[in-house]
Amino acid sequence: MALVYHPDKQDAEGSSDKPASGLSDKELVFIRIQEAYEVLSDQGKRRQYDSQMDFDESVPDEVDESIGFFKTFGPVFQRNARWSNRHPVPDLGDESTDIQKVHKFYDFWLSFDSWRDFSMHGEYNLDEAEFREERRWMERQNQKIVKGYDLEERRRILRLAETAERFDPRIRAEREEKEARKREEKERRARARQEEEDAKRQAVEDRRRKEEEEKARREEEERLARERRKEVQQVAKGLRQRLKKWASANCKLSTEESEELQQLCLASEPEALEALCSRLEAVAKKDADAAVRREMREFGQRRAEEAEQEKRAKEEARRQEEKKQNAAREAAAAAAAGSPWSTEELGILAKGLQKYPGGQAGRWNLIAQMLSATGHIRTDQEVIAKTKELSEGQSLRSMGATISATSARASSSSSLLISPLLSSSFLLDSSFSSFSLTPPRIPQLPGRRVEADDELAGREGKGMTRRRRRNRIMAGNMRGNP
Repeated sequence: MALVYHPDKQDAEGSSDKPASGLSDKELVFIRIQEAYEVLSDQGKRRQYDSQMDFDESVPDEVDESIGFFKTFGPVFQRNARWSNRHPVPDLGDESTDIQKVHKFYDFWLSFDSWRDFSMHGEYNLDEAEFREERRWMERQNQKIVKGYDLEERRRILRLAETAERFDPRIRAEREEKEARKREEKERRARARQEEEDAKRQAVEDRRRKEEEEKARREEEERLARERRKEVQQVAKGLRQRLKKWASANCKLSTEESEELQQLCLASEPEALEALCSRLEAVAKKDADAAVRREMREFGQRRAEEAEQEKRAKEEARRQEEKKQNAAREAAAAAAAGSPWSTEELGILAKGLQKYPGGQAGRWNLIAQMLSATGHIRTDQEVIAKTKELSEGQSLRSMGATISATSARASSSSSLLISPLLSSSFLLDSSFSSFSLTPPRIPQLPGRRVEADDELAGREGKGMTRRRRRNRIMAGNMRGNP
């Protein structure tokens, strides 16, 4: 086109005269072509030019029933698709379109990215600015106006997408299907809850019915048992009267024998009474007294044997219970004591009891750690049990003597200090919450002169005078000299 309308390519026979303005008509046409090309070749200017063209911005508010939903909204979406920055633009589709594609279509339009340019609505022409600050001010004012048009365009597209989504039969069908599933799920849960309540109520009713039946059965059994006992009592009463009547007619019994016979009748079962009456009635009258006394003697022997058996059973049960208790105590003591203590462990225990006196927090744990540090693993309970054992007997003194003898072979001088130290008695508090160690007396080595002090005075006794204490110390030093 530039070649066709270039002034130099026009008809060479044309007049070369120029108008007063300085440009001929052919040159003006070519200039317009150049301006048009500049606009079309620049994307921003071209969009600005296209945005100035007339455009139908109408949005349907409802579906035209005569043409249906798709023909009502389909052309509107196609018409507005020209403003999209993203391509390809999805199609509205039809009733057979997959629901996932339908959701993607509405997601696209709800986040529609438009390139429509509203800069033509600017109030100020930037080319008329006289200096840079004025031009920037004009740009800001024009941007405020354009921003309002952009916001309105965004609202129009959103209204179009929301209206179409609201009337879309596919979205409605999906919504109805979801609501139907929700109703079914709600009804199913309601039925399950009702069935569970019915089952619970039925279980309660069954349990109550079973309890009532069991109660009625027990009452019936108790009634029958009472009747049987009553019948047995009547039978036993009749047999006792029969026996007493026979005895009064055939025997001459004393008051004590009559009471013993009464006890025999009361203690015997109806079968035994029946057999007794039969045996006695078969005896001749002259032998009746002897027969009755023989029966009462045998009854006394049976009662004595039964009492002895009951006593032996109680004694055996008591012995078994004591045996179990002793075994439990022995097991507890063995568990607390653990493995046997070596001489080295006992020595470390004695040192630990001196190092950590009674009343110190975590005393037994510290002593157990002291043993563990030397390779002897002992628990707190084992330490407590061994200390209690040593505090109750003489084993600590014998242990001190053994260690003293062993130490004497290694060093004759240190034996004088170790033996009295380990032979000190350990005292156990009544609550067994802590142990206290009686402070030992440190013997004096030969040739050593010890002066009296307040601490030694407190150990020896408050009534001593200073002179008596000095004399005693000097006497001890003299005994220690070779």
